[in-house]
Amino acid sequence: MVSLKDYDKFASPPESFTDASACSGVISLSTYVAAIAYLVYYVLAALNSTFPTSATTVVFPQKTDSSIVNLPPMTCVAESGCWYRPWNIVADEPSSPPEEGGEPSCFFLPQGEKIPEQHRRVVHDSDPIDSFTSLWKDVNFGWSYDVESVVKIGMSLKTDVVAGVTSLEEETRGSKPRYLLYKGKSLFNLVRTVGLGGDDDVVDTWTNTVTSEDGTPDDQQNICCFAPSVTHAITGAALTDDEYIMRRQSGSEVSSLCENDGAEGGRRRRRRMEEPAPEPDCAPNCEGANPVDGGGTEPVDGGGTEPVDGGGTEPVNPNPPNEGGGAPGTTETTVNEVKIRPFPSYTEITVINPVKPLELWGMFGGALAVIDVAAGLLAKLAPRRGEEDIVAGLGRGGGADFGDSKL
Repeated sequence: MVSLKDYDKFASPPESFTDASACSGVISLSTYVAAIAYLVYYVLAALNSTFPTSATTVVFPQKTDSSIVNLPPMTCVAESGCWYRPWNIVADEPSSPPEEGGEPSCFFLPQGEKIPEQHRRVVHDSDPIDSFTSLWKDVNFGWSYDVESVVKIGMSLKTDVVAGVTSLEEETRGSKPRYLLYKGKSLFNLVRTVGLGGDDDVVDTWTNTVTSEDGTPDDQQNICCFAPSVTHAITGAALTDDEYIMRRQSGSEVSSLCENDGAEGGRRRRRRMEEPAPEPDCAPNCEGANPVDGGGTEPVDGGGTEPVDGGGTEPVNPNPPNEGGGAPGTTETTVNEVKIRPFPSYTEITVINPVKPLELWGMFGGALAVIDVAAGLLAKLAPRRGEEDIVAGLGRGGGADFGDSKL
């Protein structure tokens, strides 16, 4: 009949010198129970804690790379709508993926709409012209974008999303984070977190930094400035009405709203106003003359005058341009531009699984070894039949039990 002392693995020596005891048998069996209990505790604790991670620096994909990286979801917030030129997208099929070598086209997106995902693809290229470029009218900010951040790392990634606003009236300064695109040039930085769930468990966290506040449209390179038509980003329809295009044509003359009195236009205007007035044909005190340098006045566009050198006046624009996009009373349209480029490298954070089968097996073996040591010390304190007792029993003829035989 099997008894508890048969499981005493601390008997000395095992299976040959029978000083086994039931107490030590219980201790021996408890080592396995304790090791299993510790393993279960470890797994539960690991699943409810933050998993370990590793971080690497990855070079941003180029044109020839097969990997695809998309900008965050972006929403047009300008009341005028947004014109944009995505990277390498052909207008004929706005829902198709990028076509290498295709002629890029200009797209229009109404206020409050999100840019289609296929238009958000981005690559890093040495040519600064090949960038995501956008235009809008009259305001400093043209776009908002979503920011998704990882708040807990475990078997799956838990995230928090700050959604972009749909108009500037929704802007909530001071109450919660806001992520808007200012005119000029912006550098986007990416932190990518790769979870344990494969391609469906990847989180891209994007944030931008303004590197230039000059939102002057590049009418020589921006195809939206002189495009005779634009493509509606949602419906794919071709739009030719004046409210949808920047191009203006009067007879044989072609102009563009990009040639406006925005930031650079305002500077050009101020330079013209600061240039000295041309010398009049007659002397400063000619009879009937009204020269500026001689203390007279010259016609004022808008009705105002201001002093100039010599005591005269020169024209004053009653509605000076606001470099941020218009001022109260301003009737002219200001067009602003933003150009987006990604940082040439990004950080990739990879989640490490702490409960892999091989790691758990090693953990179980290590726990069992430690528990065995502690149980062995405890077994030494248990009541045990000593060697001298066995020898005394043999002298009395009682014999001793060594396995299946008796002495």
